[in-house]
Amino acid sequence: MMGADAYNRQQYNQHERMDTEPSSYPSYAPPYVLLSEQNRDPSLRPPPHRRNIPRYYSRTPSRGCGCCRLLCCLLCTIFIFLLIIAGFLMFLYLYLVPKLPQYSVQHFGVSRFEPNYEDLSIFTQFLVSIHAHNPNENIAIIYATNSKVSVKYLGETLCDGKLPAFYQGHVNTTVMDVVLSGTSPFGMGLQAALMDQQRTGKVPLDINVDVPVQVELSGYRMPKLTVIVRAAIVVDSLAPHKKVNIRSSRYKFNVKF
Repeated sequence: MMGADAYNRQQYNQHERMDTEPSSYPSYAPPYVLLSEQNRDPSLRPPPHRRNIPRYYSRTPSRGCGCCRLLCCLLCTIFIFLLIIAGFLMFLYLYLVPKLPQYSVQHFGVSRFEPNYEDLSIFTQFLVSIHAHNPNENIAIIYATNSKVSVKYLGETLCDGKLPAFYQGHVNTTVMDVVLSGTSPFGMGLQAALMDQQRTGKVPLDINVDVPVQVELSGYRMPKLTVIVRAAIVVDSLAPHKKVNIRSSRYKFNVKF
């Protein structure tokens, strides 16, 4: 009996010690457990139906977005600039109402027509009256020097000259008398063709006019440009000191900037 009492007392003392020793583990369950990627204890696993803390990664700014933004700003600036220019040109067009000037050959006279049969050349002197009409109410035309007027027969230049330099105002009509003279080769083929055409009363001539001009808008002079006129006329004769009739005429106009 004494041995049994000693055994029971020993067991009681062990239980007392276990109750009084502090525990290294908490007496309650934590709401979640943060598991580290490194040195993770394989025995610790997240419980079911429990969410881990989400991870956020910092984003580095992309260079492509900056280039696209700069390109968009540049395109918008160019578009606005072109829109302003288009609006300004439209305003000028509606305000000025520009019209093309009109040119025509009003008179063609033959002063001298002298073929030289020894060297197969010809000397000619023509008097050409050019009719220039400016129909614009707000635009003036300034005809500069260094112009050129030539008369050709079947591609060969017979004579040439220049237009006078002058100022043509608004809604103005001016007739310019131009004297053209020169010596040019005139072979047997051209002489035979001219004789046949004079018998029929249909001699084709080409009158080419190239003149530099300046357009004046409300007192402001624009940069120079070249007006090109190509006139194809048919006259009945090239006999000197006789009235020459213009039977038909065709005109082409162009502008060279």
